[in-house]
Amino acid sequence: MGIKYDLYANPPRKEDGKNPKLHARVVTTDTAGTKDLAELIQQFSSLSSADIKAALIALTKTMVFELSYGRKVHLEGLGVFELSLSSLPAEEGENVRSETVWVKNVVFRPEKELKKKFQTLDIVRVERKNHSKQLSEKKMDKLLADYFKSHPFITRLQFQQLCGLTRSTAIRRINTLITEGKLRRYGFYRAPLYVSMELQE
Repeated sequence: MGIKYDLYANPPRKEDGKNPKLHARVVTTDTAGTKDLAELIQQFSSLSSADIKAALIALTKTMVFELSYGRKVHLEGLGVFELSLSSLPAEEGENVRSETVWVKNVVFRPEKELKKKFQTLDIVRVERKNHSKQLSEKKMDKLLADYFKSHPFITRLQFQQLCGLTRSTAIRRINTLITEGKLRRYGFYRAPLYVSMELQE
């Protein structure tokens, strides 16, 4: 077993004009849900998968209850969960009211023993890139122009594969192209098609 990682560029800062520095990030391939955990735990216990799933769901509800009452939740061997708050900036405490305060996050602090268990794992750099290519606006416009010479429309997945982007980056870049008036969206929410505005003019 090994932890796979890839290198990602930090967001560039216009003020320094320097090339962005790279940092390592774990490559996640999937998400283990409650059902997956229940089936895996079943292999290490005499409980049924259905009983374990029910217990995990009950644990989640119990943690929400305890956190809502201002208590920290400590799961031995795992770590401590607690709520963090945020509020609108104010110079005096009297100006901070309940309607200007909200839950910012659920903070998790892992136990030292948990972190130690990962120290013995190998860390391996992936061969296949799992993040977006760094394409300039000009390069992306050229790719789309060539694509639309032989295609009437493009889907999000086709755009993603054409430009070598991740799903989230592809969606963000498509929305930018729509805002700039370069693409127009057609179709349903779950399966939209995008056409070139230049070809429609």
